[in-house]
Amino acid sequence: MLNAADFVTVTTDYLKNFYHNHYGVPLENIVAVPNLLPKWWFGDRYDPERKIKQFSQFKAKPRVGIVSSLSHYNVDKVRVDSSGKATRLKKQPDGTEAWVNEDN
Repeated sequence: MLNAADFVTVTTDYLKNFYHNHYGVPLENIVAVPNLLPKWWFGDRYDPERKIKQFSQFKAKPRVGIVSSLSHYNVDKVRVDSSGKATRLKKQPDGTEAWVNEDN
């Protein structure tokens, strides 16, 4: 499917090379678009020199950050049926549970 696409977007050059090396997607068909916040979101609050100073000051005590997105979570009791449709375990009015696909 990747090779059938006009182009594939990724967020880093590492991923671009990975898709090329592992899936054979031509480099000219892969576009790396950095996943960055636009400057207008944070305005003048971002100060690179301040960040470098903070890093130098606290590099002996590293911080761990977790960046995630709600669009990447795994929903409990959801699977794909044999037709490829999303199905979920739904409680019926009588109290039993049944697998219902996206068409109900």
